[in-house]
Amino acid sequence: MNTNTDRRGGKTVARTIEALRRLGARMTLWARYPREDEIDPRQDMENRLTLPRWLLDWFTGKPILDGRSGPNRLDPLAYLALDMGLALLGVAGVVASMLTAPWWASLVMVPALWMVIVGRLRKMQTLEGHEAAHGNFFLQGDPRRDGARRLFGMTVNDFLGEVATTFALSQNMVAYRRDHDLHHAVETYTTDDDPDAALVRSIRKGFVGHLLNPIEYGRDFAQRLHANLVEPGWRRRVMGAIWVASLLGLAAVLPLATWLAAVVAPWVILFRLAALLQIVSLHAWLLPRVATLDEYAERTWARFSGVRLPKRGLAGFAWAKAWTFWWAEIALVELPFRVGVLSPDLQAHDAHHMEYLLVFEAKALDQWIDDWRNQPFRRGEMIRDSGDHFGMSRREVWGVRAMMAVARQNLE
Repeated sequence: MNTNTDRRGGKTVARTIEALRRLGARMTLWARYPREDEIDPRQDMENRLTLPRWLLDWFTGKPILDGRSGPNRLDPLAYLALDMGLALLGVAGVVASMLTAPWWASLVMVPALWMVIVGRLRKMQTLEGHEAAHGNFFLQGDPRRDGARRLFGMTVNDFLGEVATTFALSQNMVAYRRDHDLHHAVETYTTDDDPDAALVRSIRKGFVGHLLNPIEYGRDFAQRLHANLVEPGWRRRVMGAIWVASLLGLAAVLPLATWLAAVVAPWVILFRLAALLQIVSLHAWLLPRVATLDEYAERTWARFSGVRLPKRGLAGFAWAKAWTFWWAEIALVELPFRVGVLSPDLQAHDAHHMEYLLVFEAKALDQWIDDWRNQPFRRGEMIRDSGDHFGMSRREVWGVRAMMAVARQNLE
């Protein structure tokens, strides 16, 4: 009897999913409108949208190198401090909203603040912690870069990497550096032996299940706690214990629902969700070992935020429909993804992989190296100064839908 009930329940779920899929397909078909397919999306936005240049540069991740766009001049320490401060302000905003705002206002404010918090947490792992793992937290020419000074027995570079990754409760620096070196190595890059490909391999047979299964989120967070509290040396364990205790301590002074929204949602649930959404389209995964540098280059690309604008010449209802859906997609899909999932490093991540190859292969300017605060600018300079030696300009993915198409291909 239970078996029959389970079967009926399974069929009901399957029918519901299929009905939702068909409804989504019909809505997608209805929402279609003609787009400008032959024009570079970034240049089209520049010409047709009356938005500030800095905003388009930040949102798309693709500045135009015509002298009007300015790179980020923040000191690396200020850059990290700003991200930590924004995350804490986001937590404070969630708490204030949950405690004082009307419920209908919290339904808007809390998800928006979640995107800010998780975006900063992911950035602390994938940008500041990542660059510290490469020894690049301080830029070339900075006297702090190779100094002999030690903080808690670590170089300043490693200490700041541990601070960033402790705040995010992500992998400790020693383990991260070990795995990430294998990710860059030609022998293992994007292959089955690439540690970064392990997540892709584990979800190939059930991406939706990984997105929805609470057990997977619990398992992932347990691994992150292990990487902070058990696996590393005593210094990182102390840092991790103090930070975990601080986050747990908030539960003693906040209502349970508020604490869950301010701490558990961004650090446990959204952190993993953002990681899943970005890793599946980051590279071409689980392939044989690369044979040439050109093949190495073909497995990485840039992922820019935004979609192609409506076609010129539309009028009346067709014009109103096209621009309504365009702005809706930007506000409801592209902007949250940009803030919560893609840091500047992840938008132009191909630049990070290609810069060293280009310095030696194309003998281009080595001033690109290590200015991780300005990865999108570096990418444009690399393409320009190397004559697009490895064809980076041909590998640009625009918009979340295109990124998910890449993800589906990776997961087949």
